[in-house]
Amino acid sequence: MLRGSQTLRTLAVLWMAAAYSASAAQEGSFPDTRLTDAPFVLKADEVSYEPERDTYEAVGNVRIDQEGGGTLTADWLAFNATTRVGVASGNVRIRDGEDTITAEFAAVDLDTLVALATDAILDAGSPGFVVAGDPIHKTGTNTYHIEDGTFTTCRCPPDTKCLPWQIESAEADIRVGGYAVSKQTTFKVRDIPIFYTPWFVVPVKTKRQTGFMVPHFSSDSRSGYSFEIPFFWAARDNLNVLLTPSYLTKRGMKYKGEFEYLFGEEGLAEGGASILPSDNEVDRDDPETAFSDNRWSYWLWYDQPLGEGLRLAADVERVSDNDYVLDFEDLPSETRNQRFLWTSAWSSFARGPYYADAAVFLADDLQSPDQLDRDDFLLQRLPDVELASLQQRLGRLPLWANLATNYIYFYQNDDESVVEGIPPVSEQFFDTGEDGLYNSQELNSAGIADGADNSMDDFDPNMPGGTQFDKLFQEGELLADHGHRLDFNPRASLPLQLGMLETLSEVSFRETLYWPSEASSERREIWTGRFDARTRFERFYSFHSQRLRHIVEPKLAFVLVSTPTQSRNPLFIPPSSVRPDRLIDFDGRLLTRNPADRIADERLLQFSLGSRLFAAPEGPGRAPRLVGEFRIGSGYDFERGRMAQIFLTAGLSIWEHLSLYAELGYDSKETRVEEAGAGLSWMAERGHELALSYRYVRDIPLTFEAFEFDSDVFDNGDDEVDRINQLSARARWILSQRWELFGDGYYSLDESSTNEGSLGILYRSLCNCWELTAELEQRVRPNTTRFEVRLHLAGLGQTF
Repeated sequence: MLRGSQTLRTLAVLWMAAAYSASAAQEGSFPDTRLTDAPFVLKADEVSYEPERDTYEAVGNVRIDQEGGGTLTADWLAFNATTRVGVASGNVRIRDGEDTITAEFAAVDLDTLVALATDAILDAGSPGFVVAGDPIHKTGTNTYHIEDGTFTTCRCPPDTKCLPWQIESAEADIRVGGYAVSKQTTFKVRDIPIFYTPWFVVPVKTKRQTGFMVPHFSSDSRSGYSFEIPFFWAARDNLNVLLTPSYLTKRGMKYKGEFEYLFGEEGLAEGGASILPSDNEVDRDDPETAFSDNRWSYWLWYDQPLGEGLRLAADVERVSDNDYVLDFEDLPSETRNQRFLWTSAWSSFARGPYYADAAVFLADDLQSPDQLDRDDFLLQRLPDVELASLQQRLGRLPLWANLATNYIYFYQNDDESVVEGIPPVSEQFFDTGEDGLYNSQELNSAGIADGADNSMDDFDPNMPGGTQFDKLFQEGELLADHGHRLDFNPRASLPLQLGMLETLSEVSFRETLYWPSEASSERREIWTGRFDARTRFERFYSFHSQRLRHIVEPKLAFVLVSTPTQSRNPLFIPPSSVRPDRLIDFDGRLLTRNPADRIADERLLQFSLGSRLFAAPEGPGRAPRLVGEFRIGSGYDFERGRMAQIFLTAGLSIWEHLSLYAELGYDSKETRVEEAGAGLSWMAERGHELALSYRYVRDIPLTFEAFEFDSDVFDNGDDEVDRINQLSARARWILSQRWELFGDGYYSLDESSTNEGSLGILYRSLCNCWELTAELEQRVRPNTTRFEVRLHLAGLGQTF
């Protein structure tokens, strides 16, 4: 219903239009008219002009085009040429930018498209709001006054009886791209009132906009129920800020802030911080939570080009305690299973074949036992500087050469000469065993350190596998020294093409100088070499009108590493406890460029046979499609006097929606399978997804197996787990246009191991204006069950 002055204005315009219509002279018509000094063009099937009253009448397919891009279309239009104010009726459509008003009747200023439309609809453009009102008054560019209005992003068919959700308002002022300030507001779901407020602000956004976002609900056994209401602040054109206060029923109030910042055209920074000032679940007198109840984290990712070839970047992740990544979701989910939380910052420069970078690396040990944190014994790299070059040809010789130089200062927070009264071995490491604890710190079943060998790790002929006091370094033992390391590594190579045979020979010399803080200075010289030879055979086939290309590639490689005695070398970069045989089989450079300070001699002969099948490109400019591949390889390890493992990999992708793979590692000496895997991945055009895989590893390293496991963190942690033998699955099934099922997880085929996974359901409204997701997840690290509900209303924004 029209009210007050708006009603009087509308009646006056109606009277004026009627007068124009009754007296208009019928002196012919013209389809395209530009009025004198008028910023618009009028088009219609028939246009007439009445000079006495200076009025125009247009009938049939009426269209007004403004110079600024605005348009008005209608079945009929009458207006005064002097005031340029008129009325339109019949399928009226006023478009100004992305905003469109549709109505059966409207009074309009043709210069500005300021209008008053009855029983009208304002569409701010998909996926923005659709607003209905009676009337809708367009008061300016992107500004409107609405009475008896409704707001929604649902774009349902016209015969829909009730919308999935809508906001009803008695009166509202709207700025599209900004906000709607609404009075007497009711939020309805399926036409059922859910919420009422006398005053409400709704973001009516076509772009990012400041405002509250959809609340989020979850629960898990460690933190209880969690409820949060994110607030998004569009602080500047290049700055987004997201503030998320949340309440955790078991822990208390937690506050989180995140930001995105753009520097110029390429620079980007993303970061945030979170704090829980007083965690109700933390008790410093409890060994399982022997840290402050003031929990916090912060993170930053930054990347900024500074000029041609010059770049500055940082990747920062810090937490208050080792359990933080298990209790909260602020950092990426993979940090729950990481050994270290890394912080780094670096600057790099590349120009032509030359490259340089300077970096700092800080590591936070996340998987220490509760009674010991190794952070004080870790070696941080402050700084790590590298100078290198790509291979360059030496004049007219067929030789290519390059140089890599690396300097690192290894910094240690602690500098203890003894631990529990025991000095380090050769001033290099403390012989604690893999758990990092001497007997005086090992807890018994009652949680008491009684001085006995409770971890059962003392080196003793009667105890095979004991690592404490064996005078050999094992991963997990505490480092005792820090200092400087300078590494020179020039390399020369000779590539040759001998008919169908391709060869590559490489020799390198590596000299490393050490200046440790406690031990004496040392020097190490290493020679490495490798030789690769391969050839290719190819043939073309036709199969059901499909042209196929088959390539067979036999390859032979030899790797040599010659090292001096290194027992006195510092342990700035300890050797890995795991030998990556599968990766070495593919690339021998893992041996020749090993960065560790203790490197074993290597004489490894490798041979392999590869086979690949390609289909013709599916269109112009596209690469051939890999249909299938097969590779088998092995070798002979002269240093260990035995055959290397036999590795087999295979893949098949005949149909673009289905792919299969398989892999196998077989130890011919022990006549047993060491590792195996297989899987398939399927994706249907409708959106169904399915991925199944199997993974088997006979022996896995048991570093830190002597930890006192926290039952709240590890599920079945005390059981003996020495292998991987599990099935994994990931699936998404589109039940209908509205319903989807999804899930993922793994299942162990060994009773001693653990299982985890998630299962969820998604419901999408018919009009695609809201989605509801419910997900149930069982985790192993930490051992918890988590339930989460996410609601997304189109047009109200999502977290970034």
